[in-house]
Amino acid sequence: MSEDGPTDRRFQILCGTLQYSAQRDVRFPYIYKLSTHALVHSPEHIKTILIHVVDTSFDARVARAKFVNTLSVPLGPDADMNNNGPFKIY
Repeated sequence: MSEDGPTDRRFQILCGTLQYSAQRDVRFPYIYKLSTHALVHSPEHIKTILIHVVDTSFDARVARAKFVNTLSVPLGPDADMNNNGPFKIY
């Protein structure tokens, strides 16, 4: 994952702020934060919009599905959770 966003400029959201963390796994999609979007019809209620950018090619979807199947959620506080801490979106 690059601090500058996707290398292909077509997939960068110019009016958005990239939510970047150096510790984030590169297999997760890029996430951009926006304050407004043309498809938001109630801006008085929706203040934050998150857009994720993913490769939708067949090979990329297969690789992502394999990665997703390896993910798990810890069931309680343990040393691993204490060491990693929560992921924050700024």
